[in-house]
Amino acid sequence: MANEESAIPEWDLFPRLEKLELKFTDTETLLQDTAALAKMAFTLAFMNTAERHPEVARKIKDDLMAAAKDSGISRESLGNMEKILLSICKWAEKRSNK
Repeated sequence: MANEESAIPEWDLFPRLEKLELKFTDTETLLQDTAALAKMAFTLAFMNTAERHPEVARKIKDDLMAAAKDSGISRESLGNMEKILLSICKWAEKRSNK
């Protein structure tokens, strides 16, 4: 890698920019994958909790939403999060009534 860098003349910025752009693309993909995995883990964990304790799922949802609001998450993300948590609460309540 060092030899590649030294082969590029100091004044030629374009090859360096192309390499930097590739690094950002890799980082963006990793960030998107990490975010998707975190959402999935959070959803599955809440599903498990709600299924085991449907009687307190809505209280847990409210506590999670309050903590998320305090963390500075965007309104759009908060709205999406609340929709998902509410649908899980309804799912757990239906399962417990069977």
